[in-house]
Amino acid sequence: MKTLQNKNKLTLEQSVQLLQQVILQNCLQNDQKVLDLYFSIEGNWNLQKLIKEFKNIFDDKTTLMEYYTNWKKNNNHSNTSNVFEISNHSFKPQINDKSRVIDQSKSQIHQNRYDQLYEQYKEKQEKQSYLQIQKVNEEIEGCTFKPKINKLKDQHQERIKQEKAYEKLYKLHDQKQSLAKEAKELYEFQKQEQELENCTFFPQKITNSKHNQSVQSQNNAQLQDIKGFNQQLRRMYKARKEKLEKQMFYQKQRYQLSQNNQNNIIKSFNLANKQQNNQNKQLIGHIDINITKSKKAKIVLYEGDNPIQKAKSFVKIHNISHDITLKLAEMIEQYLNQHQQQINN
Repeated sequence: MKTLQNKNKLTLEQSVQLLQQVILQNCLQNDQKVLDLYFSIEGNWNLQKLIKEFKNIFDDKTTLMEYYTNWKKNNNHSNTSNVFEISNHSFKPQINDKSRVIDQSKSQIHQNRYDQLYEQYKEKQEKQSYLQIQKVNEEIEGCTFKPKINKLKDQHQERIKQEKAYEKLYKLHDQKQSLAKEAKELYEFQKQEQELENCTFFPQKITNSKHNQSVQSQNNAQLQDIKGFNQQLRRMYKARKEKLEKQMFYQKQRYQLSQNNQNNIIKSFNLANKQQNNQNKQLIGHIDINITKSKKAKIVLYEGDNPIQKAKSFVKIHNISHDITLKLAEMIEQYLNQHQQQINN
C-alpha cells in the first residue's frame, strides 16, 4: 500500500498500530489473549489476520483517525467521571497480601484463560473424588458388623450367568437321557429278579473237565471266605435299587407337574369357551342357594342348560356333598319348566 502525503492521512504502519490499539482498548480492554480466543471461536480469526485483511482492503484512514479522536475524547470523559465517582466513595477496601501474591503469580503464568479454567475444573473434580473416597473409608471403618461373603456362591452365580442357553438345554437333554436309561435298567433288573423268584427249576451245569470244576469250586470258596463279602454285595444292590427308585420318583413327580400345568391351561381354555357360549345363549334367570347360614351362591341358568350337569358343576365348585346333586337337579329342572310354561302362556 502506498504512503499518503496528506497530513490528515496516515501511513500504513501508523494505521495498523491505530487499528490494533482501537480494537484492544475499545472492545476487549487490552486483553490480547481474550481477543485471539474470541476471533478463533467465532470464525477462526485472530488479530494478525484481521490486520492483514485491513492492509489489503483499506487505503484511506481518515475516517478511522476521526473515529479514534472522537472515541478518545469520550473515553477521557468517562475516565474523569469514574475518577470523580471513585473519589466520592467513602469505603476503600484493603487487599490482603496473600491475594496480591496470588494475583501476581497468576499474571506471571503465560497461559490462556480457557486452559486456566480447565485446570481449575480438574483440580475441583480431583478434590471432590478424594473427599468421596475419604468419606466412604470413614463409614467403612465406623461399621462394627463385617459379614463374611460366600465366595463359592458368587462363583457359582457367575458360572451360571456365563453359561449359554444351548449349553443348559444340552445338559438337560443329557440328564433326561441318563434318567431314562437308568429307569430302563431298573425295569429290566426287577423283571429278571421277578423271573428268577418265580423259577422252581435250577439246573446243574456239567463241566467238561474236572480241572475247571475244581477251579470254580476254589474260587467260590475263596469268595465266601472273605469276611463281609455277601453283606457288601447286598448293601451295594440295595443302594443301587434305592437310587434308581428315587430317580424314578422324581422323574414321575416332574411329569405329573407338567401334566397338571397342561391340564390347568386346558381347563382355563374350556372355561373361556364355556363363558363365550353362555354369552351367545339367552339368559333365563338364577336360583339362590344357601350353602351355609352366612354363605350364599347363585346358579345362573341359560337357555338349553342341562340340570344334572349344572348341579354337578355347582357341587364341584363349592365343594359340597354329592348327595344333594339330585335335589339340585330337580330344583333346576322345576325352574326351567316354570319358565317354559310362562313363555307358552
